[in-house]
Amino acid sequence: MQNNYQLSIINYQLSINGQLGSGKSAVCDFLKEKYGFLIFSTGQMHRQLAKERGLTAIQFNEFLKTDSEIDDFIDKSCIRFHEENRGENIIFDSRLAWHFIADTFKIFLMVSPAIAANRVFKTRIVEEKYQTKDDALAELITRRELENERFVKLYGVDCNDYQNYDLLLDTSCLNIEQVAETIMAAYRAKAAGKEYDRVLCFPQNLYPTVKISALDMARVQYYMEKIRNGEELAPVSLIRYRNELFIHDGHHRVLAGCRMKLPAMRCTIDSQEHDMPLTLTLSDIHAWEEAGGFTFGFYPEIFNGSR
Repeated sequence: MQNNYQLSIINYQLSINGQLGSGKSAVCDFLKEKYGFLIFSTGQMHRQLAKERGLTAIQFNEFLKTDSEIDDFIDKSCIRFHEENRGENIIFDSRLAWHFIADTFKIFLMVSPAIAANRVFKTRIVEEKYQTKDDALAELITRRELENERFVKLYGVDCNDYQNYDLLLDTSCLNIEQVAETIMAAYRAKAAGKEYDRVLCFPQNLYPTVKISALDMARVQYYMEKIRNGEELAPVSLIRYRNELFIHDGHHRVLAGCRMKLPAMRCTIDSQEHDMPLTLTLSDIHAWEEAGGFTFGFYPEIFNGSR
């Protein structure tokens, strides 16, 4: 049963973009079921158009490079849906709705590539029939790169530029209800002119920029104790390089968060680097994993010396 009375004060207009496997469609379905939102999904349109042409997701993305009419049709459909449903509570499950419809609350969902691959491998939706989790991971990364390259070329906008969004939320260790309610709380806070956490990241999805030997383990233990006591830690400062997030300031807090298995930490993204010098190797990253008691499952090329 829908619970629409909670939406009666504010007219909700949400646009949700995010990384493949981050749960965009699932959270939209949850919000529709619980609150009665109208949903416009460009992903559903893409899948239907690809199916009609007998193409996989990657093949369809390659095809769209040579045929901008489909993107134009989808974009105009999104704008028309907004105009035809003014006054309604709407969620746009779309890569570019945040760009075309300026008055939405702009959300970007992030996820660990390894966790995303595991999610889509388990669901194996529609045309994506992966043989292994590694196949799923490789295809997700390729699709993400192809889509963003196309949008930069067509519109001159970078969907992965986090400055475009009102809320960045890492869903790696959150369930659908937690994601949905975090989104609703943030939107209500913004509508009321209140402060809210704009960047929430899973600590095990943040890459270090210093060696583990540079850390003071007593300080890590200090932050672990604060977490046990339910105390709030200061936000961690991050750098975005390509599509990944690296720790700029707050390594001790992040390592404590990893050890305590926090689902999310408050963060700020202070810079987006096009050429970030980094001397860490994969051996250094494995040492960080061992200290934190986890594995990333995906390692950016920068740790192999590739820039």
